[in-house]
Amino acid sequence: MKLFRHGPPGAERPGLVRADGARVDASGFGGDWDSGFFGGDGLARLADWAGREAAGAPRVPESARLAPAVARPGKIVCIGLNYRDHARESGASLPAEPIVFLKATSALAGPNDDLALEVRDPRRGARARGRVRPAQ
Repeated sequence: MKLFRHGPPGAERPGLVRADGARVDASGFGGDWDSGFFGGDGLARLADWAGREAAGAPRVPESARLAPAVARPGKIVCIGLNYRDHARESGASLPAEPIVFLKATSALAGPNDDLALEVRDPRRGARARGRVRPAQ
């Protein structure tokens, strides 16, 4: 079962991809893909719901905004420089063990969302805010 979230920022809804590839809104399931869902029996309950209801659930259009896949994560744990290509691109040697680091949960964004940046100019002590769009 593939899960996703969709909708405008602040009003995201859960969705799932059915076995036939159709993307459907799973709001009728009654929960979101959050820590309670993953920490409990959410996947089993969703499988049961999907078997009964997913065929009739509203379709999510291809044009819908894809949101961050997980709602309100407690933490984001990242693994860095453990891939040979990344190490080669950065000119670094492969680490003996994977490098583990945390990211702020506010860094979470949908795959095509603009990224909000705040940069401090040390020469002036000023902050600049802006938005950048990921390269396509």
